[in-house]
Amino acid sequence: MADIHLQAAASNLRKAQTFYGAHAVYERYQISSMWVQALKQHIHNILDDGLWGLDSKQVFQLLQEKHALFDISARGAQLPHALDWFERLLDQKGWRLDLLSPGFQESDLFADCHCQLRNGRRLSSDFLWRVSMLERLSHYLPRTDEKLVVVELGSGSGNFARAFKLAYPNSTYICIDIPETLFFANLFLTANFPSIRALYISSDGPGINNDLLDYDFVFIPTEFAHRLDGLQADLFVNMNSLGEMTNEVIEQWFEFLQNTIHAKKVFLLNRFLNRVDIASPSHPRRDESACAFQLDRYWDILDWEVDPDFDRSPYVRTTATRNLLIIARRCAAAETLAQRTNEVLARLPPVVVEDWAIQAYWDDDGELKSGGRYPPLSSRGDYNLTHDLTRSGSLFVIWEAYRLTGSQQYARLLLIWMMEHGGMTTPFEEIYFLTRAVDLDSSEGRLPEHLQQQLERVPPTISLVPQTIGVFNIIEVARPFFRGSKYIAVPQSVGAFYYDKYVSGQYGTLLEDETVDRLVLQVRTGG
Repeated sequence: MADIHLQAAASNLRKAQTFYGAHAVYERYQISSMWVQALKQHIHNILDDGLWGLDSKQVFQLLQEKHALFDISARGAQLPHALDWFERLLDQKGWRLDLLSPGFQESDLFADCHCQLRNGRRLSSDFLWRVSMLERLSHYLPRTDEKLVVVELGSGSGNFARAFKLAYPNSTYICIDIPETLFFANLFLTANFPSIRALYISSDGPGINNDLLDYDFVFIPTEFAHRLDGLQADLFVNMNSLGEMTNEVIEQWFEFLQNTIHAKKVFLLNRFLNRVDIASPSHPRRDESACAFQLDRYWDILDWEVDPDFDRSPYVRTTATRNLLIIARRCAAAETLAQRTNEVLARLPPVVVEDWAIQAYWDDDGELKSGGRYPPLSSRGDYNLTHDLTRSGSLFVIWEAYRLTGSQQYARLLLIWMMEHGGMTTPFEEIYFLTRAVDLDSSEGRLPEHLQQQLERVPPTISLVPQTIGVFNIIEVARPFFRGSKYIAVPQSVGAFYYDKYVSGQYGTLLEDETVDRLVLQVRTGG
């Protein structure tokens, strides 16, 4: 017997892919490095298999085996302990599973090796992780019989959308994603709720807001998201995917959130304070680190926590990214904005004299001084294990001051916090964004000397400028964390160029500013 849900999802996928191909969408819509790899390595192969003979359950088993959408769930010896861990967490919060409806359990499509039957319920650690997020959200979005409109960007395989529908059955849930992953959400949700009304938008056209409320699920490929212009949504959801996009695309989606649709609240869970290897000059996180700093000042932050409790399971979850949870409410009143800005600025004076901010140290005479190398080795500040990473902590105060004012001084303070607490061997990836927000060569932006020197020691990126000057090749030397570039003329007879040779003056000549100006003019005019 044909799998009607699989056939319908496959048909929708083909329509969307036809449009994307005809209009060269992927040439304009930049997919991050990790998703390019996922599409090449797994998703296209799974789609080919799924469209040629597998049933829905087999498709999702293959999806989980390949870890293709980066979802993780415990199995084997870890599974019962992971379930125990999440059940204890939910019990502590008053969300006992035995008090929820019988249908509140993992889907039959979820791979059996990740599930266990407990008190008549089929459970996985992935499902309980999502239920734990719903518990956190319920403090700000109470369960209700009233109609809710939810927009999720990057809905993946639809697992959170399914859990949300179980908790808030009277809802229209709109899933936005690239066609290849939207296929899985389309299949998963229609197969799990066979009697619901679903709509798939497979072509461009006018706005569709008035037509959506009669549907339970709406599936929209990214290219057609503009058709939601003016949509009044109760909630906007994004988990992980905004942190997996290029900065340019991140900005486009925050423009969509903050100016295209009208969302009353947001639930965001994206990577934050994850370490990177800066030895690689082409590390993809250089241009994929803006997510945590894109909410404009017209949001009232209701909940904010780095590494929230539901992400702390010691089973499998430690292999995923560290995340920042943000739950916020849209608020445009000028007096409210001014009040919140004044409140957070009033919290700054004690923060800016904390040990890390003044680089506290003890001198040889036993006197506590500032301006030294921080943190001292073998001190509590050396890889502090007990930060307050909630709204009551210093990191939030600085982050919020920067969000509300956009001031370079608070971006600089954030940068110092991250460098003092994360170091520079494998620093937090957000330093890529923050060093672009701070002019490190200016007196206002310059960091404490030992931190400034750490950034200056990072090797530059070197590229050949297309134009030449006489018999010289022009080399652009860009320092990763500083604004502007240096240009060096190297005789074409030299051939290959190496930074240590020309910077020492052995082969290269540093060009004067006026020569660089002429060179830039040549590049722009094609002269």
